[in-house]
Amino acid sequence: MSFPRGEPILPADVLSMIYGSCGLSLHDGLALSSVTRVTRLVSLPFFFSRVRLTKTSESALEHADQALFSAVRKISTGLTASTKPGPAYFTVMLRLLPKFPNLYGLYLNPTFLPLSLLPAFLLSIKSLVSLRKLQLCLDTESAPDLAGDEPPAGPPNLKMLFIIWGCWESKAITPDPITDASGFLRALIEPSVSTLQDLRITFEYEQSKTMSFDFGVLKGARALRSFSLESYGDNADLIDEVLAGVLSPTVNALSLVWLSYPGKQPVFKESFVASLAHLPNLATLTLGLDFEKDAKDTLCYDHDFEWYIRCLLRRLRATELLAAACPALETVVWQQTRIDSEGNDMYHAFRVKDDSGGRAVKIVKDWWMQDRYKDRWGGPLPDNIDDAPLDLMAISQCYGSF
Repeated sequence: MSFPRGEPILPADVLSMIYGSCGLSLHDGLALSSVTRVTRLVSLPFFFSRVRLTKTSESALEHADQALFSAVRKISTGLTASTKPGPAYFTVMLRLLPKFPNLYGLYLNPTFLPLSLLPAFLLSIKSLVSLRKLQLCLDTESAPDLAGDEPPAGPPNLKMLFIIWGCWESKAITPDPITDASGFLRALIEPSVSTLQDLRITFEYEQSKTMSFDFGVLKGARALRSFSLESYGDNADLIDEVLAGVLSPTVNALSLVWLSYPGKQPVFKESFVASLAHLPNLATLTLGLDFEKDAKDTLCYDHDFEWYIRCLLRRLRATELLAAACPALETVVWQQTRIDSEGNDMYHAFRVKDDSGGRAVKIVKDWWMQDRYKDRWGGPLPDNIDDAPLDLMAISQCYGSF
């Protein structure tokens, strides 16, 4: 391999500024900027495989050589004073994005792109033929009236697509101005539907009683390995009525979480077990469904351990039904959202193991199951507890990893 000779790619102060955004100290950045062009070119992929875009790094990158742009494989956005910085914040970003020919992953998180800029954003990444992973947070609150407009098409050939619809900053106080998101979401998903392996959709608006998502688009996702859907509302009938007919048998991780308060989450139905059994490779399952409403059992006070146990036992029985029906099932996590005045979430996790007597369900030990709290249990815990703790990060990676 030969490299052109001549002046350094960038001035020392610019290089140190960019390298600093990669976690390099000012001293080391200046040292690297003083080496030969050949050494710096060879070093670029090691320092720039992943770059965080901030106002500082964007300003420096405006002066960068194409060799530097070619080294970048992953881009994420930096923290801003607000998760909704407004259209002006994206001006430089949209100008820079077409310059990264080998970009593989682009993650706009926690920065929310105004929906009005979605066409310009998609145009800026249209030439990035190596792009395979995209996380897109869309701010719809200040969206103009887009009725009648053709939703812009997403990029082709993606393997992973994460979409957050609506910003959590205003989810509780502002209704979604886009009453039907299905057209936008379908247009983003459809160009990559045959290559998608991991798909996550999150609806942030609490006012959304139903999920405006066209599940029919999933019929073409025959390579799909994981599907995650989070929303509000109180109806989970889509498990019986829709998912069994559209999800590919290749799916091995499924997450369906309703983020509503206790008592407002959809109620678990035993019919869901037969529907989920249509997924022969399902190994990891996360569900946010309610059991307490039918039992007329509500939390009396924060950290009511006796209530924790009753919630656990209801989900243990449901997990045993699932384990018997789903032969590949290994891990089941039940999520209860905002269970107390502190806004805590509760996770009841179970592991399914094969033994000589058949399939055995083990309870994953949680913090409140430690012996020092036994005087607050109100009785003994089940004896089928697995001491290995739950790794929520590992569970999350089952649904796609950056």
